[in-house]
Amino acid sequence: MKLLAYHSTALPAIAFLLQSLRAGAIDPLVFNPVDAYVECEPVVFSWSGGMPPYQVGIFGTELEVLPSTNDTSITWVVNFSAGIVLRAAVRDFNTSASIPELTIMAGDNSSCISS
Repeated sequence: MKLLAYHSTALPAIAFLLQSLRAGAIDPLVFNPVDAYVECEPVVFSWSGGMPPYQVGIFGTELEVLPSTNDTSITWVVNFSAGIVLRAAVRDFNTSASIPELTIMAGDNSSCISS
């Protein structure tokens, strides 16, 4: 009986990941709070720890999911109207973290808000 050989570069990576998780080598995911949300102005979300890829979700009147990234920050233009309460969370390979909700403040420009 001939046994099939399985060769993959993914197996060593998976083994390393499991060993790292077991050893506690991966820091917990921490989402840094933002100071304010101002309509039509950029806000930088940043975090530390965890394991990429990361994905940020913004919860307002609807859910907006930002593109996945391997970086530990992402910039988003606030495209919700003033007065709406937003909550944001970041998700990584294995867990998630959120920041306190904030109410969007009025800005000098509201052209990014679709009617």
